[in-house]
Amino acid sequence: MAQGLDIKKLAMIGCGSIGGGMALLFAENGLEISLEDPSEPAMDYVINAARDQGFGHNIKKFKGIPHRLAWNPAKADNVNRLQVSLPISGIP
Repeated sequence: MAQGLDIKKLAMIGCGSIGGGMALLFAENGLEISLEDPSEPAMDYVINAARDQGFGHNIKKFKGIPHRLAWNPAKADNVNRLQVSLPISGIP
C-alpha cells in the first residue's frame, strides 16, 4: 500500500468518525486491523460496516493486553511502524 513500507497489520486506537473511516479504508486495502476504543459500540459499528462491505475478515477488536494503558507501541521490537496522530479540536 505505502511505497517502501511493508505494513501488513495496523492497530487503530480510536475508531470514531475519523479513526473508524481510516480503519475501514486500510482494511479494504488488505491490512489486518486491530481496533482499540473505550466505546464497544463504536468498535462494533466499524466491524459491522467492514463485514457489510465484504472485508470484515480484516478487522477485529484488539484483545492482546488486558489493561488498555499497558500497551506501549514504542517498546515493540522488530516491527515496522507508521504512527499517525490526529489533533483533537473543539470542532463538533
